Amino acid sequence: MQTFAEVFSEAYEAIFPARPSQQALLARLADRLPVTRWLEVGCGTGKHARFLAARGMRVTAMDVDPLMIRLAGQEARREDLRIDFRVADMTDPATYRGWVGRFGGASCLGNSLAYAVGPGALDATVAHIGRSLAPGGTFLAQTVNFDRTGSLPSFPPLTVPFSGMVFHRRYRERTDGLIDFELELVPEGGGPPLRTSHTIRRMTMTDLEAAVQAAKLRVMARWGDFDQRPWTPLAPATILLAGR
Repeated sequence: MQTFAEVFSEAYEAIFPARPSQQALLARLADRLPVTRWLEVGCGTGKHARFLAARGMRVTAMDVDPLMIRLAGQEARREDLRIDFRVADMTDPATYRGWVGRFGGASCLGNSLAYAVGPGALDATVAHIGRSLAPGGTFLAQTVNFDRTGSLPSFPPLTVPFSGMVFHRRYRERTDGLIDFELELVPEGGGPPLRTSHTIRRMTMTDLEAAVQAAKLRVMARWGDFDQRPWTPLAPATILLAGR
C-alpha cells in the first residue's frame, strides 16, 4: 500500500495546478531581472521551476521532500529542461552556502514560509534568501492569508483526478499559537484514509513584512492574490514582493 507522501507527491500538480495568474506574474518579474538565475524555495514537483526554465531562466529549485524532488526531476527531463533540483531545508544556513548575490529572482510560494516555525526561523530564512539575491533582484513570497478575522481558512474537499481519492486539508489552532495542518486522502470507494500532519505558524502580513525588512530588503508591493489585487485582511492570499 502506498504511503500518504507517495500518493500526494504523484497527485500534487492535479491538486495544486499552475494558475495562469501565477505564471503571468512570474513571467513579468522574470523578464525584468538583472540576472537570469532564479531560486525557487519549496518547489514541490517543480511546476513553477519548469515554467521559468522554459522561458530561459537558469533555475535552482529546492524542497525538503525527496519524493517531490524525484518527480520534479523526472518531469523536467521529460520536457527536456535543465533545472538544478535539490533536496534541501530552507531553514538550514548550509543550504545557501556560496549563493551570495547569485540570483536575480527568488520565490517561495504555496505557504512554504509558514513551515519556518522555530525561534527566529522565519527571519533567518528570509535573510538567507535575501542575501542570495543580486543587487536589483526581487523576492516573491506567498502564503494563505492568516490575517482573516475569525476562524482559520477552510477548504472544501477536492476529488483528485485519476487517483480515486478525495483530498481534505484542515487547520487546527493549538494553545501555543501554532497550527496543526492536517492533510488526508480518502479513497472514493471506501477503505482506510491516508493521513499526515505538519506544524506551521499563523504568519501574518506584519510578520512577513518584518522578516523582509530585517533582511534589509525593501517592500515593493503587497497583493491579495496573483492577479495583483490590493491586499486586505479579507483577501484570499498574502503576497509580498520585495527587492534588494
